[in-house]
Amino acid sequence: MAEERRVRSQREGSDSDWGRDDDDLVKRYEDPTISQFRDIVTMRVDGIEVTIPRAVPMTDAQGNILLQPDGRPIPRWSTIYDAAAQIWGDNKDELDRRIPVLCHRDHLAPVGVCRVCSVVAPKGTTIRGLVPACMHRVEKDMDVSTRCRDVANDPNVNPKLKAGLEEWIPKVRKSTQILTELLAGEHLRNTSPRHQLYRNELERLHTPSPLLDGSAPVPLEAQATANVAGEMETSEAGGTGLGAAPFRLKLATDERDVQLHPRSRPLEAPQRLSGQSDKEWFETENFPYSSRSIIVNHDNCILCDRCVRSCTDVKKFKIIGHTGKGASTRIAFDLDRIMNDSDCTQCGECATACPTEALVFRRRIAPSRWKVDPAARPDDDSKPSLTISPDFDEPLPAGSGLLDFEEIYDIELVDAQRRKFYPFRDIPIPYLMWNEGAVRVRHFKEGELIAREDEYASTAFLIQEGTVEILRMTPENKPQPAGWKFWRKPAPVAETRKPPEPKQYYPMDIIVGELACFSGTKRKLSIRAFTDVVAFEVTRNLLDMMRRTPAVRRRLDEVLVKREAEICLASNPLFLGLKLTDDQKTEIKDSLLAYTEPWQDNLPPFENQLRRRKIVRYSHGQRIIREGASADDFYIVYRGFARVTVEVEGREVEINVMGEGDYFGEVALLGQFPEELKKLPAEHRGRVRTATVTAIGDVDLLRIPSKALKPVLDTNPELLERLVAMCNARLRRTHSTPAAQQIAADHTRLGLYQAQDLLVLDLERCTRCDECTKGCANSHGDGVSRLLREGLRLDKYLVATSCRSCHQPYCLDGCPVDAIHRKGDSLSIIIDDHCIGCSLCERNCPYGSIQMVPTGSASMMDGIRRTAEVPYRAVNCDLCQGLVGDDDDPFCVRSCPHEAAFRWDATQLKNEVKRLKTAAEDSA
Repeated sequence: MAEERRVRSQREGSDSDWGRDDDDLVKRYEDPTISQFRDIVTMRVDGIEVTIPRAVPMTDAQGNILLQPDGRPIPRWSTIYDAAAQIWGDNKDELDRRIPVLCHRDHLAPVGVCRVCSVVAPKGTTIRGLVPACMHRVEKDMDVSTRCRDVANDPNVNPKLKAGLEEWIPKVRKSTQILTELLAGEHLRNTSPRHQLYRNELERLHTPSPLLDGSAPVPLEAQATANVAGEMETSEAGGTGLGAAPFRLKLATDERDVQLHPRSRPLEAPQRLSGQSDKEWFETENFPYSSRSIIVNHDNCILCDRCVRSCTDVKKFKIIGHTGKGASTRIAFDLDRIMNDSDCTQCGECATACPTEALVFRRRIAPSRWKVDPAARPDDDSKPSLTISPDFDEPLPAGSGLLDFEEIYDIELVDAQRRKFYPFRDIPIPYLMWNEGAVRVRHFKEGELIAREDEYASTAFLIQEGTVEILRMTPENKPQPAGWKFWRKPAPVAETRKPPEPKQYYPMDIIVGELACFSGTKRKLSIRAFTDVVAFEVTRNLLDMMRRTPAVRRRLDEVLVKREAEICLASNPLFLGLKLTDDQKTEIKDSLLAYTEPWQDNLPPFENQLRRRKIVRYSHGQRIIREGASADDFYIVYRGFARVTVEVEGREVEINVMGEGDYFGEVALLGQFPEELKKLPAEHRGRVRTATVTAIGDVDLLRIPSKALKPVLDTNPELLERLVAMCNARLRRTHSTPAAQQIAADHTRLGLYQAQDLLVLDLERCTRCDECTKGCANSHGDGVSRLLREGLRLDKYLVATSCRSCHQPYCLDGCPVDAIHRKGDSLSIIIDDHCIGCSLCERNCPYGSIQMVPTGSASMMDGIRRTAEVPYRAVNCDLCQGLVGDDDDPFCVRSCPHEAAFRWDATQLKNEVKRLKTAAEDSA
């Protein structure tokens, strides 16, 4: 059956389908199936009962569900660690105390190679022994005990299992102590001058910590208290919950046989001379296997596989793998090349994931986006950029408000449930060090504007103190309260009616301004300080890292989903211009947002949660509704694009591409109103979908169930009348000529629905003189053209390969240092000077508009490896921003001697092609 068909594991090269059980009998391990989403298991972890599906959907690093080609989620087995996280997920310290992990991370596929997460899982009345919590699947009536369970005083312990648990729980502690001791004796060495700064996870597992007492999060300065290997002192209580014994293995670097792994092991680590800086210490030939950005020390590597999974599954570069065998097994770059000579892009994902300082950053990114004046907006070019040193030893500029990694790590907020919230605690310390300067503290006076409507921005604000309000700007550019009273047009100047109260956000709302930051679109509303406000301005890359942790993601979603739904309703054209009072509009909005789908016991938990979400996401190619299917929901496009098609004589015909603010599903919903249904064409009077809608790229939709919309339409006949009129207008548009249908298909095929600014060449005028490319290269002063005179054709026009200023710019996604963004009110996409040349933006751009060009700098001088040299950088069309006036054409257009180059948006190009087609048909 299709329902039972197996799907491949997420990672290539997974374990064999065959293995042996505890009785050494051969058994088959099968992949989970879709049906097991509904198979609910009840079990206990340390005596606490938890219910969990036997299988859950796979997710990416940001928590988005991964889909099969047919649109169904890819299943994976639920694990013991998942069950424990369901209990203690909001208290990461308690979860680590009970089930510590070393090779596992929430956003990575588990591999179970370190086994420090071992627990005892009885089967019936027989103790099965130690099993890895990160990989072992859950079973019905399973009773799991971690190393922290107090069996003697636990009333929930099964009497038949009590004696066995009292014997086995000390064995769990003992085995993990020995394992940690062996790992530390072999791999925990003070080879980094910044050893006290990095949070070495192996060290934290080995050394004493207040986490054993279940206390508050450990202060950063208390996390690195160990000395070099062979001199550590530990109590019998042990390390971070593991209680490793004092060292009995006196190993040091100079006792190793450095010839054992001549291609991977560094030479003897040099002694740091008195007064020698980090840069001088690392810029020596003693670390020959490193790269320009990352130091590689194989002696610290425990083969946890985190770097491999990060490079393969998260960033998809697939540069890092394994080589060697037995004792010589090690990580390798490409075919066992030196990291700097491999195809490594230096994106930093591997060093971020490394738990033992085997991969260490050499330098800061030194972001160049901030300005000298802390009160100046980030997009205000009237102030010179701050100068941030890439050297870790250099402090951040005084008075700039920029925070170092310790200050970022210790930021404390309060969420909507008035719980303390540490948004950056789960981001690896190396990443915070690498991105020092990516967060700055801002102080706003009452009435001061924090963010301006209709401007692009790539930062959001975490509120620590004070209250902010949301505003809509009038045509005279004066603040106009906007909040609760949605769909309100700006009042005329002469109007004396009291404006509605603005929407106010408090510190417990955690974050504001994040929607434009995540989407790369303009801010829809302005933000102003209602009282004095203290806020942290955060770049997008750190927000992406925050969302990797499930607990942080859940807390943010509590705020964001409802806010996205409110803004989506506020700006939708269906409600604009209605002759309703503000109270009626508020009632409509509250009614639509308050409705919650009932919980259905026959659905798995994740499907129930998706059904109850206001904002739902569909991935590229996934079908949202199908022509002829029964109608249940009404949709408004919040972000992204969707393709609308109908079947005509057995073939699929595209009739429209919908973007932000468009809606669909209303035709079938009118089946609930027989009298109104008679006003539609006869062929569309059934309660079925009249078209198929498919996602183009990732699309976010506001889903309004028909049960929520019907009462609103019943009590608002004006809204119902408008809906009928819009339905008729939309149905009339479906009858188009074959030429128009072909133009619509080409428009989608070329991705023109995304474009806001195209470089279009009239091939009947163009003589291929290349003056456009020369003008582009010469105007920027570096000899690099931001356009290629090639691309796809639409009639007589060539859409050149140049930045399209997309509505939804994919190139902004995933940049590890937030070097690419928009700013101000310009459509241009800017790449900052601190670009590290990782090429992610180039890979993400579906139109080939970004190029990676050499910088001309060398990373080797006099045989000694130097740091901070970036051999490649990304270049992109910036519409000649700063080189021409705001109303002037860019140099590619100005340089054309034949007036064959134009800067058009997608609508202009489409209309021009339609005009040519119509003229050709008329003349024929």
